[in-house]
Amino acid sequence: MSPGKVKLAWLSLVLPLAVGNVLAAENDPPRFRMTLVTDPVHATVKIHELTEPYPAPLTLPEGRYHVSVTAAGFQGEHGTIDIQGKDWSGLVRLTPTPPEADCTKATAALEQGWAKLRQEQDQLREDRLQAEDRSKRLERDEAKFNEAVKKLNKDSKDLAQKIKKASKQTGCDQVEAGSVKMGGGKPDAKPETVTPTELTAKLDAVPSSEIVAKSDGPAKEEVATKPTLAGKAEPNVIESGPADATSAATSPPSEPVPDEVQSGIKQILSFLQSPPSQQKGHAANLQILLDRLLVLAPSHPEVQRVKQLYEERYVVYVGTFSSDDKAAEMEGMLRSKSIPTFRQQFVIQGQNMLRVCAGLFDKRQDATNALSTIQHDFNIQDAIMRKFGK
Repeated sequence: MSPGKVKLAWLSLVLPLAVGNVLAAENDPPRFRMTLVTDPVHATVKIHELTEPYPAPLTLPEGRYHVSVTAAGFQGEHGTIDIQGKDWSGLVRLTPTPPEADCTKATAALEQGWAKLRQEQDQLREDRLQAEDRSKRLERDEAKFNEAVKKLNKDSKDLAQKIKKASKQTGCDQVEAGSVKMGGGKPDAKPETVTPTELTAKLDAVPSSEIVAKSDGPAKEEVATKPTLAGKAEPNVIESGPADATSAATSPPSEPVPDEVQSGIKQILSFLQSPPSQQKGHAANLQILLDRLLVLAPSHPEVQRVKQLYEERYVVYVGTFSSDDKAAEMEGMLRSKSIPTFRQQFVIQGQNMLRVCAGLFDKRQDATNALSTIQHDFNIQDAIMRKFGK
C-alpha cells in the first residue's frame, strides 16, 4: 500500500471520533470545582449524592449536595452545599467531644448548684414564715397594749367619778355635824368646810363625824379631824360644856396603790427593756399610759422612777447567746454582784438569740460602775453601755 493511501485512511478514522467528542462536550452540563477544608485534616467527608469517597478537589455540576463531616473524638457536622454557576470552597471545624469524666464532673457541679439554690429557697421561705409570725405576735401585743390603755382610761374615769361623789358626800356630812343641837340650846357654829381641792390632795383621808354624849357630866360634841393642805390632821372640836376634854382623833392609814397602777408600771418597764427595733411605733401609747399613771399616783416612787427611765435610761449590753443555759449562767453571775439584769430576744439569720443586758439604770454613774464591774470581775471587755431617751 502506498503512503498516500495510508494517511488518508487514518484521517478518515480520526475525524469522526474528534467530531463525536466535540458534540458530546457541548451536550454535558457545566461542572464547577468544590474544595472543602476540614479541621482536623483527617476528618472524613461524605457527599451523599456520590457513591465514591470525596476526592479533593472535585468538580460537580450545579445543584444542592448533602455533606457529612465526621472524625473520631469530635462531634460530627451535617449540612448542605449549593453550587450555582461558580466554584465553591469552605471550611468545616469540628468540636472535640468532652471526656466522660468531665461530663460527670460538670453534672455533679450542676446538681450541687441546684441543691444550694433549693436550700436558699427553703431558708428564705422559713425566714418569711418567721417574719410573718413575729408580725402577728407584734400585732397581738399591740392589741393587748391598746386594750390595757383603754382599761386604764376607763378605770381613771371611774376613779374620778368616785372622788367627785365622795367629795359631795363629805361636804354634806360636815354641814349635818355642825347643825346638831345639844340640850335644847342654839345650834353651834358650823365648822370649816373641806374643799374638793383639799380632799383630792389626800384621797385616802376622808373626814367623818362622831358625836359622843356622857350621862354623868355635861354633854360634849366632837367632830373628827379634817385634812389640811399640809396633809396633817387638826382637831375641830365644838364644846357645850366646860373645856376640860380634848379630841383624840387620828388620820386613817393610806390606801395601797391600785392594781391598775402596778400593772401599768410593769407594762412600761417591759416596753423599755425590749429591743429598740420593737419600740418603734408605740411611743405615743406609752406616753398616754405614763400620763395616766402620773394622774393616778403622781407621788408614788415607782411611778417617778418609771418616768425618769422613760426620759433617760442606760443599758449595758453584756453578751449574746443562742443557748438559754448560757444566758441564765451569765444572769446568775451578774446577780451575784447585785447588778440588775434582763433579756432581749431577737432573730439573726433564722436563729433565736438571747441578749443579756444589765439595767435599767436611771443614772449614768450607776451604769458606768456596772460596766466596770463586768469588765474587771468577769473579764468581758466587749461589753458596751448604751444611752436611750424618749
